[in-house]
Amino acid sequence: MEPVVRRGAREVVFAQLHDAGRAEQVAQRLVDAITLGVLHPGERLPSEPELARRFGVALTTAREGLGILRDAGLIETRRGREGGSFVTTVEIPYESLVTSRLERLSRVELFDMAVYFSAIGEACAERAADRASADDGSRLASWLAGADFATIGGARALHLENLIGSLETGKRADIVIVDFDNLNQTPFYNVYSHLVYATKANDVRTVIINGRIVMLDRRLLTLNESVIKKDANAYRLKIIESLRN
Repeated sequence: MEPVVRRGAREVVFAQLHDAGRAEQVAQRLVDAITLGVLHPGERLPSEPELARRFGVALTTAREGLGILRDAGLIETRRGREGGSFVTTVEIPYESLVTSRLERLSRVELFDMAVYFSAIGEACAERAADRASADDGSRLASWLAGADFATIGGARALHLENLIGSLETGKRADIVIVDFDNLNQTPFYNVYSHLVYATKANDVRTVIINGRIVMLDRRLLTLNESVIKKDANAYRLKIIESLRN
């Protein structure tokens, strides 16, 4: 069963670019749409003039962007009356495309994306709560009680369930001990919501990674805090001096 792509998703794909005039941006927008399945194999793209109009770029820029996708083997151009640019039907290495895309993201871009997703998720949750019935609340509570997305479910999504996700013989011993008795954790409702929304860095007491204890009772065992503080203060002086110049 093919996933349903809503109209809004396609409108986002062909929305105007903020920094018009870059063929790479045109190509990246279309690559993201193909990788995420918004544009399906065999689907015909809008014409070059239509792409240029929608993206708010010059015709040559849209043409260059399509050329980048064509060279990458993601689209093909067919001539004739029924011709145009089509998403290729050959097997596309989606995993490598997504990995490459993530590797090119800067920390600022990742932070911005996290802010966007957080704001959207919060608004969606608030809207859902306003419209939810008592039965909806009961079903959600039941689902949360049996959810495993924070452990084995997350590992399964990464195809690493044979290595991580649960405490079993033969798996990596990855354990984080969190203190739920702090003031910011009070009152306590649900372990999942508290880990996401209430837990702070200083709530973590002990961390074990692959059987190696890296923090014990809030003491870092693999880093020298004194050296880190000394280096940080040294860089602080360099930054202040550079600003004066």
